[in-house]
Amino acid sequence: MNLPAFVESPRTGKATDTLVDNAITGLKSKTPDGNAKKINLIEYDSQYCKNCLLGRDY
Repeated sequence: MNLPAFVESPRTGKATDTLVDNAITGLKSKTPDGNAKKINLIEYDSQYCKNCLLGRDY
């Protein structure tokens, strides 16, 4: 089983980050063949939709 773990909190290493780490550890203890990857969204340059309609044909 593959599980992406998204963390949206800007405070790396704090409570939310620790909870996600513990959830990944729990997954690995219950499912030895489980694979989880933590993705910190704060590390990516994401922008919000401006309703420009450029992506409507994709």
